[in-house]
Amino acid sequence: MSSKLLPRNDKKLLQFAATTKINADFFVYSYTMDSHEEVLVGEEGTIRYMRLAKEQDKLTHVDGQLDKGRFILDIRENGANRTVLVDRGLYDYTSMECPEIRLQHEGEEKKLRILDLEALKVVNRTYRWVKSEDVSVDGMRIHCRVIDIEDPQKRCRRWITPDAVGAIITRQDGMGKGGSYSMRIAHLKKTHDPRLKHVYKECIYDGPVLLSSAINGQNFS
Repeated sequence: MSSKLLPRNDKKLLQFAATTKINADFFVYSYTMDSHEEVLVGEEGTIRYMRLAKEQDKLTHVDGQLDKGRFILDIRENGANRTVLVDRGLYDYTSMECPEIRLQHEGEEKKLRILDLEALKVVNRTYRWVKSEDVSVDGMRIHCRVIDIEDPQKRCRRWITPDAVGAIITRQDGMGKGGSYSMRIAHLKKTHDPRLKHVYKECIYDGPVLLSSAINGQNFS
């Protein structure tokens, strides 16, 4: 996973990219997934989104953009095409914007309308700041907010630390319709841009570690 700031008429524009590879073999079951996501986020929220994924034998390509007050998602799944149009007024944030960083204190809870770019629909999602604690990464102690996240299809607990461009997820344990998973940061690479001395540019994760033999690759993004 990597992120960087881009110039855009003196306004902040975040470019984010993530690659996930899973190859799990169980006694009576095996599962593979290979995916790549890219997103551009500006002050108005998510501007563009792309996902290319192969899950088992299913191929999916999603290309989305915010245009004239609507988020337009062009989707190709195993050769079949469809388009999803979502009015901007129907959601507060997309799932790629890490809206939990807007919680102000421990114990606070927010219920938000989220355009879930994995499920490709708007869901009602609850975010609750449970506590704060330190997480060890690469020999460093990173102070994190522990956030519980839940909607009707899935739930997770996420350890995050805000930075100048958004947030770093240091750990995430979750449950989706296919089973449970866990992932943690194994390595952090700091940016060399002196303007962003407190920003981590690249994160390498251990995981997702699949905890269920019935897992189908459900992530909580």
